[in-house]
Amino acid sequence: MGTFDHGEASFATVRSNLFQNYTLSSCRVAISYQDLSDYKEGSRNAENYVIDGPNIQINNCRERTLIGRWVAKRKMLLPAMPNDFFRLSKRLHFVGRELRVATLENFPFFLREINPDGQLVGKDGIDFRILQSLAQKYKFRFRITTPSDKSWGVKGPKGEWSGMLGMVQKQEADFALTNIGMTYEREEVVDFTYPYMIGSMSFVTHAPREKSRALAIVKPFSVQLWIAILISVVATSVVTVLLARNSFRPERNNWTLGEATWYFFGALTLQGGERLPLRTSTRLIVACYWLFAIIIVAGFSGSLTSFMNVPEKELPINTISELAHRVQNKQLKVGTLRGTLPYANFMSATEGHMYVIGKDMRKDEEETVVSDLNIGAYRVMEEKYAFVFPKLFMEGVLVNHGFQEYHFGKENFYNILFSIVMPKGSPLKEAFAKVLIRLSEMGLTNKWKQDIMDYRKLKKAFGEQGNFTARSTGGAQPLSLEDLLGSFILLSVGHTLAILVLLLERASFWYNMKLNKKNTRE
Repeated sequence: MGTFDHGEASFATVRSNLFQNYTLSSCRVAISYQDLSDYKEGSRNAENYVIDGPNIQINNCRERTLIGRWVAKRKMLLPAMPNDFFRLSKRLHFVGRELRVATLENFPFFLREINPDGQLVGKDGIDFRILQSLAQKYKFRFRITTPSDKSWGVKGPKGEWSGMLGMVQKQEADFALTNIGMTYEREEVVDFTYPYMIGSMSFVTHAPREKSRALAIVKPFSVQLWIAILISVVATSVVTVLLARNSFRPERNNWTLGEATWYFFGALTLQGGERLPLRTSTRLIVACYWLFAIIIVAGFSGSLTSFMNVPEKELPINTISELAHRVQNKQLKVGTLRGTLPYANFMSATEGHMYVIGKDMRKDEEETVVSDLNIGAYRVMEEKYAFVFPKLFMEGVLVNHGFQEYHFGKENFYNILFSIVMPKGSPLKEAFAKVLIRLSEMGLTNKWKQDIMDYRKLKKAFGEQGNFTARSTGGAQPLSLEDLLGSFILLSVGHTLAILVLLLERASFWYNMKLNKKNTRE
């Protein structure tokens, strides 16, 4: 157990400090002292004095517990409970101490494991390396704890907090450290250190997907061009028939309109006809049409090849206005993690794009809000879904699962300052700030982040057991059935039309047969 050395301070001075600093925030009960009636400043009878106070371990105002004792000869105050170290004195006494740290499992910030003794210990992560730096600097030991609800903390109806913030508020932890964002509401009950990292509240969607190539056979030309080609075929057929019939020396066996149309349609597939016109006027229009057809076919072939080899992709969502627009048009669902800062902001928004998105969340929480980040990551990869959360945090989850096809918007909702949380008035705040500022100036926090992310990406690429996992590297890919589905649809349409025409011909034939029989009888 550590001690507090007050140097030449008298017990009266220590008593004054205790009255000022040792209070229970929920009931404001000051320390009471035993045997104070026998104490006289400078008296030889000054002995050791026992100090008791409210039981801050269970947040009970009535139940009193031993806090410590004053050793007059040594002028030292010996705390009775570990939780009293930083409340009994404004001075720091780290050496040999074991501090309780509230954390959550959260890649890339904090990774934990259970050692052979069954204790929860840190393994790696940005925050874990920061914790190691603090412990090395101030020579203290730490014991990792976790909140029962495994959350950062949500404010209850009576002002109480859950999660890691609640543990700090109730003195169940000396401080909390797992990418906790600084907010005004939280600062009302806890203190924040100097921020060691700045994160952006962004949104992530699936990377732009390839558009279906099922109708690739019609995509090389615009709708206007297809209509223009159709008009050209019909118009050329009509003009050719009129020229053949009204020339100075009309041709024998002139083309009918149907024959001319079929001929010019066949020219678009680079197929000729059995009969060609004889007059110069009609031959001239056919020759010009063939030049037209060659150009059209060449353009179609080149464009079709491009569509097949370089598939068209959907447009990415980069701005918040685009995101809100997709929500309004019911093209996309947007969600976040329940009980977090972005969740509270969306639910309380009264105007702007956040209100539009928040309104949709409130209307259908089951389809938008998730209870676990892993669920949010899988929904992003498998559905038309966007997830709003700190970018670094969400990128860590996606990398941890080995996902690669994701896209973060270029526009952010706002920035978040990540900090360490501790009880109000704790002297740890100023001490930890010195180390955090130094780490930030040296660029270590950003380097640790990049190292951890790169290592996990490499590990996922080679598999958990070190075996390389083959992934698609792009380049030429074989065409699939879906890519040429349009051509099969076109063939099916041709089969269907042919069968319908056959049925009409058969019906017309039987009708004429009956009509001839009737006329014969008459």
